Amino acid sequence: MAVTIYTATGCARCKVAKKYLAQKGIEYTDLDIKAEGKDEFNRFYRENRKSVYRGPDGIEFPVFFDGQVVKQGLGVVVGHACSEKIAGFFGIGRLHGEWVDGIHISEGEPEAIDELVEALTYLKSAGMKFEMDTDGRNPQVLERLLAEGLGDVLIMRLMGTKDMYDAQGYDLAEVEKTMNLVPQFAEHRFELVVRPVERENGVIEYLKPEEAGEIAAWLKEATGGNKHPFVLAPFDLKAAGDKRFSGLTQLESKDLLLYRSKARGSQVMAATA
Repeated sequence: MAVTIYTATGCARCKVAKKYLAQKGIEYTDLDIKAEGKDEFNRFYRENRKSVYRGPDGIEFPVFFDGQVVKQGLGVVVGHACSEKIAGFFGIGRLHGEWVDGIHISEGEPEAIDELVEALTYLKSAGMKFEMDTDGRNPQVLERLLAEGLGDVLIMRLMGTKDMYDAQGYDLAEVEKTMNLVPQFAEHRFELVVRPVERENGVIEYLKPEEAGEIAAWLKEATGGNKHPFVLAPFDLKAAGDKRFSGLTQLESKDLLLYRSKARGSQVMAATA
């Protein structure tokens, strides 16, 4: 299967990806989109526009194409080249330079931990740093990454109260184990996005300030600590693009002050983004 990797002149992240493809014995055609590959990439982009992510800063390179699937960004390309089994761990990131993010600990298969460690170890050897996130699942993956010294920043995205986690089928013991692992990473934070929730009566409304307090109290109960970095952030209605939320008003940081007050009852470092 013919592989093409689209790169950009001076793109250090592209060089890191190409070196790994070579190490894995994957032959490819390298097209520089600022040189001889410009016309070819423009054609490719027209034909695959829906599969190529364009963020606020433009298109993230490298872009990998094997005739069937498009893989984009350093972490995603290296993860794909390592093993299809770890595809769930890697997503499109927003960070640049020496940072790789979009590493979703809860989205991958724990059985593929060896392959994940291989990919991250290679990226670390190339001078990259990692920002990873979790929603509480797969604590065994976090334990392994801690043991391997992998991971520079870890964010735990709190999804709701204990009852909300339970209703969504989460293993509460796993979630609480994750809560206790997070502070073991050198840089970390717990993040609560004040998101819309659907109540039992079908009404969709934002998480309530009192529920933010419950979540902060659960974190204190599970870890025995009340001084965790705890960040409250507004949900982005526009980015969600969900018609169910059309009746809601976009929250701003100032709207989260009551949430912060409730959270500080159990987490004294609670702050708004």
